[in-house]
Amino acid sequence: MISQINHLIDLENERVRTCASYNNSLTECGRVNTDEKDEIGRLLEFLASDRVFLFYSTENGGMIAEAFGDLMTANSVAIVIPGMGTTVSKFGNTSRGAKNLFEAMGGNRGASVATIAWLGYDPPDGLIHAGVGPGGDQVDRLESFVSSALFTDSQELTVVAHSYGSLLMASAALPQGSSNVDNIVFIGSPGYAEIEAPAALAAAYDFYLVQAPGDPIVAAGWITHGGSGSDDFLAQHRMAANGCTDVEISGHSDYLLTGSTSLFNTALVATGQNPHLSC
Repeated sequence: MISQINHLIDLENERVRTCASYNNSLTECGRVNTDEKDEIGRLLEFLASDRVFLFYSTENGGMIAEAFGDLMTANSVAIVIPGMGTTVSKFGNTSRGAKNLFEAMGGNRGASVATIAWLGYDPPDGLIHAGVGPGGDQVDRLESFVSSALFTDSQELTVVAHSYGSLLMASAALPQGSSNVDNIVFIGSPGYAEIEAPAALAAAYDFYLVQAPGDPIVAAGWITHGGSGSDDFLAQHRMAANGCTDVEISGHSDYLLTGSTSLFNTALVATGQNPHLSC
């Protein structure tokens, strides 16, 4: 991360030198680029904290991954993948979700678990771009990460994919499968273009999904529209979003809210247990 700060400072110095070469005033040349200033501030904030970051890059719109727990010794590891519109500056919700999941898995009580908030790709920033689907480079980044030496065959590895992140995970998992991944949980998923996708995922992994009431993104997908996304499929793979705890969720953004049934069920899957399909 120190190298990232030095790189940004070098870029700013070069900008000032180039500006001055055109005989602009020093006052004008000395104005710090707002984006670079924000980036340096963000990096300094990260360095001053006790948070654990696996990587950070300003390339491709910005990429970052944060870990909770000890990845080297954890028996169960869950990777949380965010969806459309997520950027480094909007990474907080994904980070909080991964931390909440870590605690729900028992991490704050000494359990051998870990979670990762993973923004290792550049999500689309709007529905028009989202409709194109994940690109090959995005899929490759995810496949490379889940297959990396960070994880071992003895660990229970779960991918929790939110919204557009579920399309990315489905694209990575369907063609050949991932030997490292054991469980997949889709939260607030819009669905996948191929109607066979849900059944294919369920055949290769322990696969579950959560649909919160009032989530407009869920209403757009294949999960509730015939074929492999039929009521019979849902009866076997849709976990309860509410009803097992006192905390109720609705809409698209609260699936990993502390105390919620959705979080409780996701934690059960991530630790190799059977979730509650109803409460």
